[in-house]
Amino acid sequence: MAEKKIEDRVEENTQMLKVIERDIDKIKNNHLFHIERDMDGIRKTVDKMDARMWAILLLLITASIGSIFGDKLISLL
Repeated sequence: MAEKKIEDRVEENTQMLKVIERDIDKIKNNHLFHIERDMDGIRKTVDKMDARMWAILLLLITASIGSIFGDKLISLL
């Protein structure tokens, strides 16, 4: 009788392991692909925002320098 229970437990554990292996395979092959794709999209968006911020900073510095030298040039004329 005890051996039957052990055999049943072994079968249950085998079935559970198959389910776990299937879930791990699904996560590895499906979900990680989507996460990587989303991360690439986010990376591209951040790179675009970074370029725009540098452009705005460059424009602000140029405008500030232009206003300083513009006033001096006007006073010289």
